[in-house]
Amino acid sequence: MGKNRANCLTCNAQFDGELAPAGSFAANPWGLYDMHGNVWEWTKDCIDPNAAPPANGMPKLFGNYESRELRGGSARSDAWSIRAGARASALRKDQISDVRFRVVMDVSQQGG
Repeated sequence: MGKNRANCLTCNAQFDGELAPAGSFAANPWGLYDMHGNVWEWTKDCIDPNAAPPANGMPKLFGNYESRELRGGSARSDAWSIRAGARASALRKDQISDVRFRVVMDVSQQGG
């Protein structure tokens, strides 16, 4: 990720494994901030190690309903684990300090 480009244990950021405020790093080429590290991203996908995700890109809403998939690593992860392909899971009832969700908007539906 490079020095001071993301928040993780081995990214050499000033936060040293602690969560960083939103917007602490420069935007990526698409203008999106904080896409790697800092917090695990909570998803709607259920955990089912024996099934592939739906081919249409929709969330996996079958399997273990009590666990959800986490993606992308956190401030407490190494640089390898903050890539988009990194996966973990957590119980829905758990409250974990380095797990959050991302608010998104489908810009293809916007006028202009």
